[in-house]
Amino acid sequence: MNFLQEIGPLHAVALVLGAVAASLLWWLKLRRDSRTLQSLTSGLRSLARGDFSAEVGASGSADLRETLRAFNETAHTLTETRERLSSYQRALEERVREKTRELNTATARMSQISQTDAMTSLPNRFLFTRKLEETLKRAANETSRAAVLFVDLDYFKGFNDSLGHETGDAILRTVADRLKNVVRQEDFVARFGGDEFVVLLPKLGFQDAEDKAVTIAEDIMKSLMQPLDVAGSRINMPASIGVAVYPQDGRTAADLIKNADAAMIAAKQAGRNRVERFADTNAQPVAMRAKLDADIRRGIAAEEFFLVFQPQVDISTGSPVGLEALLRWRHPSRGVIGPIDFITAAEQSGLIHQLGQRALEMACEQFKFWQQRDIYPRISVNVSARQLDDPFWLESVRETIEQTKIPAQFLDLEITESMLVSNPDRVIETLTELNQLGVTLTLDDFGTGYSSLSYLTRLPFHTIKIDRSFMHDVEVATRKSIVQAIVAVAHSLDLRVIAEGVESPLQLSILRDLKVEEGQGYYFAKPLDAADVEKWWTGQLSSVSSSLAR
Repeated sequence: MNFLQEIGPLHAVALVLGAVAASLLWWLKLRRDSRTLQSLTSGLRSLARGDFSAEVGASGSADLRETLRAFNETAHTLTETRERLSSYQRALEERVREKTRELNTATARMSQISQTDAMTSLPNRFLFTRKLEETLKRAANETSRAAVLFVDLDYFKGFNDSLGHETGDAILRTVADRLKNVVRQEDFVARFGGDEFVVLLPKLGFQDAEDKAVTIAEDIMKSLMQPLDVAGSRINMPASIGVAVYPQDGRTAADLIKNADAAMIAAKQAGRNRVERFADTNAQPVAMRAKLDADIRRGIAAEEFFLVFQPQVDISTGSPVGLEALLRWRHPSRGVIGPIDFITAAEQSGLIHQLGQRALEMACEQFKFWQQRDIYPRISVNVSARQLDDPFWLESVRETIEQTKIPAQFLDLEITESMLVSNPDRVIETLTELNQLGVTLTLDDFGTGYSSLSYLTRLPFHTIKIDRSFMHDVEVATRKSIVQAIVAVAHSLDLRVIAEGVESPLQLSILRDLKVEEGQGYYFAKPLDAADVEKWWTGQLSSVSSSLAR
């Protein structure tokens, strides 16, 4: 008997229907799970495209529903994460834009500083030299002439010392205004520094260039002799003016400036308050310069040159950190004289190589003496442009370090901005090798010369020294903003900043607020003889220790 006979027809039908129903239910479940899987696949594809908003309905088997819930939670988490990242990205982009604006502002300010004298708002040496070079190119093409007037105020130092720096600054600004008002519209007035001004006279006639240049120079001299009303005082400010005419007195910007300067010196030596042409005075200064050269050569041999040292102080703590070595000449008949009276002559004659080398040796030898007394100042020594151009100078620095056994990190060499203009690739190579010796490098008189950010990023400087001219009226908003821009650029390049010419508590407070690291000036100490440095140094350290103890 077979199975159907045993269960009967009705039961057999019921069994078949049950099997069919079970198969149908299984098929329906597979179809539903298939649609759910298709929905999950679509959701995964959406995630792959970056669309995290996809959500899949939770149906199907228990395991499948759990998988779908996990998928939906992951998609939701990804959505929230993307929103947070987008928010972070927007904030970061805004911060980058803000910093870019700040850097662009600082860069633009630095560009202005690099071409403008902060004291008088006149163009500075760099911009004047560039303008002169452009004028000479046009003059060569147009067969026209040009001239340079070198103006030096005769008794400014006396007024500055007796009436104070604020009055001295006011005198310089008034002189700048007088110069601009006297010259022609096409002429170009600049300040070279100190009490020196220069005037470029372009487009002079071919026949009367010399006479026209002298006439304008005499007009300037007469204008400056009219009383200046400064700080409640009426001051007469005579000037000595040298004139050099292109092309007979020089065909390059450097030659014209140098020869106008030589004519100005001749005017001073002839009694001051006068105008001298370079061509008229060229023979006379030769004998004078020869005598000065012989005097310098004799002074070097007789060891009449010596160093004084001006302290440099950590502004945040008051601790002494360094000393700038300043050269002086104990002349047998003129007494002690400063570098302004002999450095230019030494550079022109080439004696600066011997003089500079002797200054370096004296500074290193003095450090060794202080080292034995447990005093370790950083010694800053000024470098001349002629030294930097000397291919053998680097080796002499290396030999001096080895012979005196000074730790190289305590030797700092100060390079002025104007040195960066001539043969910059050579300068970069030399300074890089100096840096490899272990010495530190300071960019001196920052803001008065080239101030090229492109070179600053390539040169291995450690410190920027802000020129003393920026310290006058630093509390005034415009002047303070200039110093602030310099500090911002320096710090963005990871350079320390030292301010020169600090003379008051107010200046010190402003520099501290601007995060300037070091200060130098009469507020801390005047230049000291080597014998007085130890006493000042130990006294300053003791004062700092006492302040900390309190």
